[in-house]
Amino acid sequence: MPLQILGINHTTAPVDIRERVVIPENRLNDALTELRAQEGVIADIIVSTCNRTELYCETEFDQPEPLIEWLAAYHGLKSGNIAKYIYHHEQESAVNHVLRVASGLDSMILGEPQILGQLKSAYQASCDAGTLGMHLDRLFQHTFNAAKTIRTQSGISDHTVSVAYTAVVLARHIFGDLQSKTVVLVGAGEMVQLCGRYLRDHGIAKPLIVNRSREKA
Repeated sequence: MPLQILGINHTTAPVDIRERVVIPENRLNDALTELRAQEGVIADIIVSTCNRTELYCETEFDQPEPLIEWLAAYHGLKSGNIAKYIYHHEQESAVNHVLRVASGLDSMILGEPQILGQLKSAYQASCDAGTLGMHLDRLFQHTFNAAKTIRTQSGISDHTVSVAYTAVVLARHIFGDLQSKTVVLVGAGEMVQLCGRYLRDHGIAKPLIVNRSREKA
């Protein structure tokens, strides 16, 4: 059965397009089940973050169009609205891609560690939804082991790197001492939480959080 990866990420699409195809955590189980129910889809894993949304699928077909159509329809879009932003990998190219993603080589910040945890969460969500399948299971187990080896032996994880950490370092470079500054954090997701921790460690005087949900903020 063909192995396919279909996705949109920070290198292929602007923020407004990426935001339109994000699948939030509370809808992930339903999305996995719905995708698995499509004709010719044998198994699936969905990774969806602020920087990427990717479908990892074992299919009976080898063309990306059915997956593009599903992703667009799921979000109430026309496939033409997102097709030009899509990348597609199959077979060996798909294996190479997931290894690059897990190792932080495909991230906005080279070597950032958050993506590996996000892949593990996506894998667990697929397990819980019953959409994993034997081949995707084996692929992701191999990927996790390979990523661990790469991160421990290559030196890519020797220094703390993430978009959040880089943003705080840049703020210190521009504004100097942050202890007298007020910082507005927009949203309450994982990256904002990391920014908040780094800012706290640097003695930020007054953080303000802007979010649609007061409770989550």
